[in-house]
Amino acid sequence: KITQPPMVDVFFKEKTVVMRADSTFWNRSVPDTLNIQFLNDSTIIQNPRMDLIQTISNHAEVTVISTGHRPFVCMATGSSNNGSLVIDSDTTFTLVLAGLDLSSQKVSAINVLQKHKARIVLADGTLNTLSDATIYQTDSTNTSNGCLYTKGSFTFTGCGTLSVTGNSRHAISAGKNIMVKEGHIIINNTEKDGLHCDKLLVEGGTIELHIKTDASKGIKCKENFTMTGGRIEGEATGNLVIVGGETSYCSFLKSNGTFQMEGGDIALRHQGDGGRCISVDSNMTMTSGTLNLECHGDGGSYLTTNNDLDYYTPKCITVDDSLQIKGGSVNCSSIGLGGKGIDL
Repeated sequence: KITQPPMVDVFFKEKTVVMRADSTFWNRSVPDTLNIQFLNDSTIIQNPRMDLIQTISNHAEVTVISTGHRPFVCMATGSSNNGSLVIDSDTTFTLVLAGLDLSSQKVSAINVLQKHKARIVLADGTLNTLSDATIYQTDSTNTSNGCLYTKGSFTFTGCGTLSVTGNSRHAISAGKNIMVKEGHIIINNTEKDGLHCDKLLVEGGTIELHIKTDASKGIKCKENFTMTGGRIEGEATGNLVIVGGETSYCSFLKSNGTFQMEGGDIALRHQGDGGRCISVDSNMTMTSGTLNLECHGDGGSYLTTNNDLDYYTPKCITVDDSLQIKGGSVNCSSIGLGGKGIDL
């Protein structure tokens, strides 16, 4: 069954292969392309390069091992509420999600073991959903830290939709960097961070955040966050957590380094107590783009570890070092008890 929706370009061996697909069916005649279709508790695997790529399947748990030192394409379709996909590749690769509905009851939904770059293509017109286990069954070979996890870097392209729920850890987690060029990424909820990485670059697409857990972060960058286009939107209801005189805030965007906004659109509404829309530990610079930020939760007081009285307040923007707004549009509204629009 081949229909005519928009095309997805899949790059392989420095050539472009153009395929047309609907939500569940792909042209499977593309050379060197591994096809995995999840069917409840089983899978159908088509592997044209068994000399370079090994697949191991246990019901709906699939492991892909690439040892040929050649980039390859893996397409995943179908559905399973008790499955997972592990990719152990010795080189960069492309993973096409074309109508995949995958939930794991044991670990991550998708786990990339090596530190190579992985390109995630969200097939045009498709909805892809991932959720992980509430308690991970880990061993020495499983070091995953999220529902969609890699030790390396992720690049998201394609005009489809990816909906991720992090039931135990992060929703999308990368040991290195994440780049969003296209697509619609939805974080339904997460126990920790929605997107967790060293550096994040948003060039296009839409990131939609629904943060309900106390002290969770919608986006957490351990280093720097740069936005040049696209849109980030969502709502949060999580509250801050006070443990032993230490506070942990529920924040939409948290950068331990810098935040540079050079374009794009951010629209966030935080309703949790002590909530933060944007929290930057170093410098924040804005040259263009649009910020529409709302905080509706309240502030309060607590006792520190030294038994001193201190206060917490909701803040639309909080920056530890310097804030420079050179262009763009900023609209901050914090109406809760003790709320602040911008805090330096």
